[in-house]
Amino acid sequence: MALNILVSEKGRDLCRVRGEGGKFLGFRKDILTENLTERDNTFLSCTRCQGILREACISTTSGEQFCSCCSKKGEQTHQNAHVSNTVFPLKCSCPLFNRGCDWLGKLGECENHLDLCGHVHEKCKLGCDIVLPRHELSSHIREECTFRKIPCEHCQRGITPYDMLNHLEKCQKIPLSCELGCGIILCREDMAQHLEEECVEKKVECPFRKYKCEVGLIKRKELNQHLKEKRTEHTELKLSAMEEIIMQQSKETELVKAETEQLTHKVEDLEIEARELKQTLLFITKATKLEWRINNIENIMNFKNLTIPAQVNFQVAGYLFELQFSCNIATMLIEFYPRDGRGYQNLKWPFKAELVIHLICHNNTKGTKEFRSEMIEVKKEDYRSSKLKIKLATFPKSEITDEYVKEGGIEFEIFLFLL
Repeated sequence: MALNILVSEKGRDLCRVRGEGGKFLGFRKDILTENLTERDNTFLSCTRCQGILREACISTTSGEQFCSCCSKKGEQTHQNAHVSNTVFPLKCSCPLFNRGCDWLGKLGECENHLDLCGHVHEKCKLGCDIVLPRHELSSHIREECTFRKIPCEHCQRGITPYDMLNHLEKCQKIPLSCELGCGIILCREDMAQHLEEECVEKKVECPFRKYKCEVGLIKRKELNQHLKEKRTEHTELKLSAMEEIIMQQSKETELVKAETEQLTHKVEDLEIEARELKQTLLFITKATKLEWRINNIENIMNFKNLTIPAQVNFQVAGYLFELQFSCNIATMLIEFYPRDGRGYQNLKWPFKAELVIHLICHNNTKGTKEFRSEMIEVKKEDYRSSKLKIKLATFPKSEITDEYVKEGGIEFEIFLFLL
């Protein structure tokens, strides 16, 4: 029990004098085995620690002789090799002779001996906090230390005695009896697979449970007998389930068929809409712009009921149209109507049209005059009918002022929209 109160030691310092603050200084005199003369005692002693000089040095200012470890910071010294050489061969015993060490040697070799001396107290290197003589540590580490690692008898993994119980609770190689009592003994790591695939005491599902077998769970060792006894019932259950599946699939087939028919009709409707949309997109055009100039406007305005046919015929998307400009005593008239064109039977009917005419002002003082028709619907049978003639604009001659006349004529911008 006394071993627990020992203190770990730094072996090589045991041959030196301990000074203030625990600092180790010169060699101890009490370990010498030879008697020094008074002269040698004085000559070989440190004036500061009173021990035998260790690495002797001399102060360059006072001539004082002391150990190198006893010198003060900043003090000027030089080594005294003669004294060191005299100290080295002095005969001494191990400082631990009272513990039984019988080593005898030179004082200069004592520190090296203490590095190996088996009687020096050291702390266990495994961390158990036990302090023992160095020569006892090997057997302690090998046989007693609670921090030593010993091989698990099952998995051979190194485990400390302190952790062994916890390890055995988890060791995958430890043999165990089947927890369901089937009598099999096997390693813990194989137990899960045994229970899942082999154990005769394990309850498993009857393979016909999905067909509504009433047994449900049954021990594996009883399963074969159950399958033999219930063979007829199982067959009937399976047939019944298959009939239900067939009926369900038949219903689903009918449902899919109905949905397919609906989708087919929807696709047909969409195809029709797509064709109509395509035709409409082909038919729709941006405003077709036409410039129309009427020359000699002054002469025209002096005649009655004069129709001007110049540049009035134009075609858009296969449809032919005509503009007429007439002038009487007081007013001017612009009329618009479609004309018969080649191949009109193959065009899209009916269609809608809108016409916008701008009378151009050339000096921007009065602004452009705009004349806009109503949206009209033109049917195939009425294409050549005079009923479709549209009076687009009527305005007095007096409105044709100099601002609208350029080089003796007036100019119109015509925009036709087809929908």
